[in-house]
Amino acid sequence: MTIYYDLNNRSEGDGVTITGRDLVGRVSIRGMLATILLLALVAGVTGDESCSFVKPWPYTAGSGTVPPDISIDPSGAVYVTSPEDGRVFRYSPERELTTYWVLNDTESGVSVVPAGIVADASHNVYVTDRKNSTVIKLSLFKTELWGREGSGNGEFDHPAGIAVDSSGTVYVADAGNNRVQKIHSGGKYLLQWGSYGTARGVFNAPGSIAIDARDHVYVTDAGNSRIQKFTSDGTALAEWGSKGTGAGQFLTPSGVAVDKWGNVYVADQTARVQKFSPTGEYFSTCNTSKTAYDVAIGPSGELFVIMQSGSSWEIGEFRYSSFVVQETPVQRSTFAVLVPRTPSVSMTPGASDTPRQRISVQSPEPGKTVLTISPEVSAENNTSATQIPATLEMPETGTADNRREEGTLVAGREPGAFDRISRFLRSVFEMRIPFLP
Repeated sequence: MTIYYDLNNRSEGDGVTITGRDLVGRVSIRGMLATILLLALVAGVTGDESCSFVKPWPYTAGSGTVPPDISIDPSGAVYVTSPEDGRVFRYSPERELTTYWVLNDTESGVSVVPAGIVADASHNVYVTDRKNSTVIKLSLFKTELWGREGSGNGEFDHPAGIAVDSSGTVYVADAGNNRVQKIHSGGKYLLQWGSYGTARGVFNAPGSIAIDARDHVYVTDAGNSRIQKFTSDGTALAEWGSKGTGAGQFLTPSGVAVDKWGNVYVADQTARVQKFSPTGEYFSTCNTSKTAYDVAIGPSGELFVIMQSGSSWEIGEFRYSSFVVQETPVQRSTFAVLVPRTPSVSMTPGASDTPRQRISVQSPEPGKTVLTISPEVSAENNTSATQIPATLEMPETGTADNRREEGTLVAGREPGAFDRISRFLRSVFEMRIPFLP
């Protein structure tokens, strides 16, 4: 880090003039204190961050044995699955519950157990269905079903996590087949990588997937207690972790997310979320007090954590001390969309030499869920599987993603500790740090 001192013949109070040439020979007490303060603040931000609970979320469904999944779209809207009753909820960036989709088909008797969820920049929502081994694509005017149960190309065996890269390409953690499949946004199979094993590049029950700004793919390898990092074509780049509960270790990694600065966050079914560098260097731990199964990162760096509380599930919001707390979430009108089960896209699988290893997944137990929905649409009274696009409220287009790349911090992020350091140094010591505002 380079710090520029603006010392162009500035006169001190004692009448002595200090120039840039005098800096090496004379170090003022004020300059020493500024340097010590800066180093202490930077160390506090990068080495021992303070993470605190902000508030619980008004999650309207949350019982059963299968954990929900959570995702944030580029506009800041939050999407959460409800495996117990086959629904998907959408919260606006203002934390309002605005829409939910009903994935179960009451006419045909087809029930869905949504496992992973992600939304892209075009407002398409992708959901993995662990029970039927398919991927469901929800868009404004139609619904598509991809794949079927099997081990061929484009087939799935208990698909889990799902993610979308910058071009809209979809990546699916095919847990039962111990691989990752890459699918075009239109449903066409592209490629796959992985098989059962312990070496780098293979898996033992891959679960959650996250993609960073450079389209690097991060996968939780639960059975091997590690995180693996790949290029978008499946080339292994890095791996880290071992079984345990210490710093940098994982019990059962089940959730992974990446913020806009490239930091990686992992939930491992302990009462914590750990933060790492893009190459796996351990940074800090956010203690959640309840067992954390999944994590998502908001546009301002806030953490949304799926936590287990007894026999129910909760969503907790956490923030590091350098982030500004936002307003309390509110709930207004809610709209429901019934999703038809007729597939719009069918895939013809090809041969695959990948051996199958089936994972036993227990379906959610029946439970009672109390939902408050708008009188405009009643999911209980409307038993037809007709889609209702008119009631689907889509999120607004978000701003461009701000991220740290090659050591450069792009303007537009939320004010944090570094902003305060910069303002303090400019106002008191008249120091300018080039990569800070």
